[in-house]
Amino acid sequence: MQEEATLTALLTEVKQNQDSSCLELILQKYRPMIITTVKRYHLELHDQDDLLQEASIICYQTACAFDPQNATTTYGSFFKKSLINRYRTLLRKEQALKRRGARAQLSLETFLEENGDMFSDNAKSEGTLIDK
Repeated sequence: MQEEATLTALLTEVKQNQDSSCLELILQKYRPMIITTVKRYHLELHDQDDLLQEASIICYQTACAFDPQNATTTYGSFFKKSLINRYRTLLRKEQALKRRGARAQLSLETFLEENGDMFSDNAKSEGTLIDK
């Protein structure tokens, strides 16, 4: 019960006064959950420090948005769900970038249809192609 009161007091300080020391205490409390979540998502374009910074941002945002009086869930589960959603968003963006690169690639047949068979024309004129 006292732990909940302490957490509520920390959340209130972050929300009302943007107290960074209170935010650090909240981050320390949820650090094991943050590390577990970071390890679960393998993001190629973000290193572990980037993901920890994203967790700090989400922690601040959720601390400001969380209302303990009207909450149907605990702050910890609200923070965890928000963090997972953020990492999923980053993962979707990475995968979209990968797909965009794959779409830009042409098959050899399509390339030859669009540009002509310039390689065999050059070889024939040089006499290096053997006629059957």
